[in-house]
Amino acid sequence: MSTTDQKKRSSSYPSITINNAITLTKKINETLGKGNFKQDDIITALGFSPTSGTARRKASALIQYSLIEKAGNSTYKISSLSDRIIHNISEEDKTSAIIECAQSPKLFSLLSERFKGEKLPSLLEN
Repeated sequence: MSTTDQKKRSSSYPSITINNAITLTKKINETLGKGNFKQDDIITALGFSPTSGTARRKASALIQYSLIEKAGNSTYKISSLSDRIIHNISEEDKTSAIIECAQSPKLFSLLSERFKGEKLPSLLEN
């Protein structure tokens, strides 16, 4: 099958909710500080084995939500958005940061733009 015949992949989406992701990010921040740390350090801080697929998906979700970000080749750090949520200056700023995080995953961003100002349908077509 040539690349032009291949099926277009759907946008990925986080495997956990934004609230769960924020809770996990707080745990990482309490355990490891703001960074720099490796992905295995993140997974261990969350109480999982470094070989856990579930933990890797959760760590990926934190990146998709922009709660943690690349700090180097194979290191990560707590993002400025996370700082605004964890160490909020005001509830307004915290809420704004949470909304930014929630719209960070590509699929969520596309849906937010498509239905801007409208109520999301309960079921979207595939």
